[in-house]
Amino acid sequence: MRRKQKKVDAHCHFRRGVALHVEWGDWLSTFAWTHCVTLTFNPFISPSNVLTFFRRYVSQLEKTTRANVYWYAAVEGADLGFPHIHAVLMVVGSLSLNELRRHWKKGISSVAKYDRERGVAYYITKEMARDNEWDDYDICLPPAPAYPDREDDHRKLDGHQPDV
Repeated sequence: MRRKQKKVDAHCHFRRGVALHVEWGDWLSTFAWTHCVTLTFNPFISPSNVLTFFRRYVSQLEKTTRANVYWYAAVEGADLGFPHIHAVLMVVGSLSLNELRRHWKKGISSVAKYDRERGVAYYITKEMARDNEWDDYDICLPPAPAYPDREDDHRKLDGHQPDV
């Protein structure tokens, strides 16, 4: 009887994890991200240092653009000995894809324009569905969701709200 109970608990935990992953993906999809990045490390570093290096990378981007950069970042692969980051960025200033690549000096970088239709927000939250002791996430969001592609939305990247 005990084994059956454990199996049910594991199944319920997985379902809760999948629900969490989907809910986070839905929510993250509401933001006007500009880029998605995958950043690797060469040589191997401690998983506890991964987000520290990511924050330094974002800080360099902000210094270059003299504007804010917002993000959601997920660390993956630490349990396999190959930590890397998947992240979505909202770069308020202007940076080319090559500039975003060039600022990452710890390993290989893959950078692309964000496309909501490709499901990146769900891809970077997929580890939430697993029971993984090395899960690590970091988030820095703008004051309110920004939708620059919607004319009726007053929440823009620069934070300006029109007079009503």
